[in-house]
Amino acid sequence: AANNTTTSSRSVTYTATHEGKSATCTVTQSAGSKQYASWSDWTVTVSANPTTIARTGGTSTITASATRTRTWTWNGVSGSGGTESEKGTPALSASGTGFSLSGTTLTASNNTTTSSRSCTVTATHGGKTATCTVTQSAGEITYGAWKVTITANPTTIAAAGGTSTLTYSAVRDVLTNGTVTNTEKATPTISGSATGFTRSGTTVTAANNTSASSRSVTYTATHEGKSATCTVTQSAGSKQYGSWSAWTVSVSANPTTIARTGGTSTITASATRTRTWT
Repeated sequence: AANNTTTSSRSVTYTATHEGKSATCTVTQSAGSKQYASWSDWTVTVSANPTTIARTGGTSTITASATRTRTWTWNGVSGSGGTESEKGTPALSASGTGFSLSGTTLTASNNTTTSSRSCTVTATHGGKTATCTVTQSAGEITYGAWKVTITANPTTIAAAGGTSTLTYSAVRDVLTNGTVTNTEKATPTISGSATGFTRSGTTVTAANNTSASSRSVTYTATHEGKSATCTVTQSAGSKQYGSWSAWTVSVSANPTTIARTGGTSTITASATRTRTWT
């Protein structure tokens, strides 16, 4: 009997015949059965598409598989069987700052650094693992225009003198991949001068204004080609008068003696008073 490659038994009946007489016998072959070898180790694969994500963020699809094989024969007879395979579903995990994995979708957030970054995806099944790497491009840092401001408080100083405080700044936006993520500050250069005014740091001092006209000084804050101005004005000066003193009256004669024959004397008289002013 040949190798029985079915799962059913089979038989053959033989008949012996002579001069009208006959007899039979039956030979039966047992049902065949598949004989299996041990399973191979699992072969795990994992891949990502795409493998590079833009700096602004995006997704990559993870594809993973696990397969193993074993050979088999009918009844242990070499060459009578074949190979079968089994598939499994690997467990996925991801490791990398700025990345998250949900199912088979790997998501990268906006990369706000100036370095590229990567994520390693691991597929695990039956004690075997495989990895793939997804890289995200470095973030692009750009800058907005400088905005320079300067203000004075107060903007008007009394005629008698006083001080005003300057407040100034230079600020610009820092953008990562086109989105504002920070601000940069700087100290502008201050210039400006005028008669009667002095500046020390942020303090402007006006001396006593001894003229009848107001006066002013303009300060300019400059940084990286951008500028802003503010003006501090001092009120016009005015004389402040004290009270008049009492009158001082004087009188004199010249001469003070006239001859016995007669003559004249000139009388000189005056009256004055004073007051102070500032």
